[in-house]
Amino acid sequence: NIQCWLSPEHHMLVVQAIFSIIMYVLGIPAFLLYQLWRNRNSLYDQEHDNHDIVMMKLGTLYRSYEPTYFYYEIICILQKMFLVGALSVVEQYSPVQLFIGTLVSGGFMLLVLRESPYSDDRLDVLSFLCSLSLTLTLLCGLVRGVDENARGGTWMIEKYYPGAYGKILVVLNTIPFAYFAVVSGLHWWKDRRDITAELIEIKRIVKRKLTVKKVDRGGDSREKTEENVQGN
Repeated sequence: NIQCWLSPEHHMLVVQAIFSIIMYVLGIPAFLLYQLWRNRNSLYDQEHDNHDIVMMKLGTLYRSYEPTYFYYEIICILQKMFLVGALSVVEQYSPVQLFIGTLVSGGFMLLVLRESPYSDDRLDVLSFLCSLSLTLTLLCGLVRGVDENARGGTWMIEKYYPGAYGKILVVLNTIPFAYFAVVSGLHWWKDRRDITAELIEIKRIVKRKLTVKKVDRGGDSREKTEENVQGN
């Protein structure tokens, strides 16, 4: 039976909550961005005096990205904060919540597709597929919510094809994992083939050097024999 907003204690708690939101949601990303910007000259320059120290402190924030997009991890943090935190208090269990989430996820997907910020092209593709999977998942939820609200009952697809919604979500969220498995397998096979080729080449070089040494030793022994014969 406690009513909020009617006591100074509640007002103080609201002030503390607002301060905490600002500190955690905006303060931490802003601090990380400041650190990256302040050390931007030493992030990728291995000859810089502070490169090793900066790499140990901030390497996980920028190593995967191209030098132009050293700040991109901050964008990822803000996107995750919005989808996980801010979106949870926006019209809960309503199509509006899913609509806003679809817009944010779709915008991030287009940003990844347009900029390709990762230094490895395979990571660009994987990030795009993850964003695509999330966007389509939210879009399916939005369509289902709108249809159920309009019909006042079961979603039309579930009515004629029971279990179809779950199968669709499973397929959508399996796409990034499938791509990762295929790319990892191909990368492993390529590395294995390259290592095998290098080992074969090293073996040939060692064998060639051993053969040359044997020939040289054989020649020296023959020369010594001839000298001994001539001396006798």
